[in-house]
Parts: sequence; C-alpha cells; structure tokens
Amino acid sequence: MPWGEFHRNIIEKFIRVYENGGTPNPCVDCNRYMKFDGLLQLAEERGYDYIATGHYARVTYNEESGRYELKKGLDESKDQSYVLYNLTQEQLAHIVLPLGELHKDEVRKIAEKMSFANADKKDSQDICFVPDGDYAGFIEREKNVKYPEGDFIDMEGNVLGRHKGLIRYTLGQRKGLGISARSMRKI
Repeated sequence: MPWGEFHRNIIEKFIRVYENGGTPNPCVDCNRYMKFDGLLQLAEERGYDYIATGHYARVTYNEESGRYELKKGLDESKDQSYVLYNLTQEQLAHIVLPLGELHKDEVRKIAEKMSFANADKKDSQDICFVPDGDYAGFIEREKNVKYPEGDFIDMEGNVLGRHKGLIRYTLGQRKGLGISARSMRKI
C-alpha cells in the first residue's frame, strides 16, 4: 500500500475529524479502504480466493438472507468486529478470520508452542501511526502547528476552567476536562 494513499485517506481524515471535535476511528477506514481492498486485489491478481487476517471476529453466511454476516469473536474481551463493521459483502465473502473462533489465551499457547517471536507480545490498543497514544502531539507535529490553550466557557459566558488546546478534546467529552460536575450542568 503506497504511503501517500494511506496518508491521504487515513491520516488526513483522522486529523480533520479531530480538528472538528469528533472521535475518529482510523482502523475502521484502514480496514475497509486500504487493508482489505489492497489485500483482496493482490489475492485476486495471484489467483487466491481468500485472505486470512488475525482479527478476533467471525464471518458466517446466512442461507436464508443470502448475505454474509459479521459476528463478534468468541473471546468477547478481544472482539474486533467493530473495526470491520463496514466491510462490504464482496469483502466478507473472501475473508477468513480463524482467530474469531479462539480465545486469546489459546492463541498465545499456540504461538508459544510454535516459537513465534510475538507469543508474549503485549496487547496494544494504540493506533499504528500514533503508538504512544498522544494524538494531539501527533497532529501538532504532522501539521507543524501548536493549538493554543484557552478557556472553557459556559452558555452565559462564565469561565469554567482552562483547556490545553481544543485538539485535545472531543464533542461530548465529560472526563479529563478539569471542570466540576456542577459546572458541567451549565454548559
């Protein structure tokens, strides 16, 4: 996958959504538009009918409806169906998700038995291009800007507290603002 395409379709959208106060989920976009489109195209070019990934989710075919269905993985604590929710029927028809039938501890045991280097790798919840989890810092570095600090102000114009730059907050956020619950009722 070319870096320019990834940057344009995933990273730039991530930044736009954050700048507008939204909560982006770049993994969803990457899975559908980059990872699965690219992998399926490559598989087709090489004469393969399916691709397999390590997502904790399952795909079944419903005979009654004639549609493929995306389902949670058996290990609900590791379920990743939410990042695959917008895959197309064509994509679902050509993917295999073997980990969806297993629990994480079973996968770890298999990896250990096979001497895989990542058998003991720590689980990650990070976005691949922001591994330290500092989204605001990433955006500031990417755009070469510093989002200024300012005041949280209620509807009557009262200053409720200070913020560290609006890029560090999303619409509807309630925690981590440094504002009391009583003050929040005034917003």
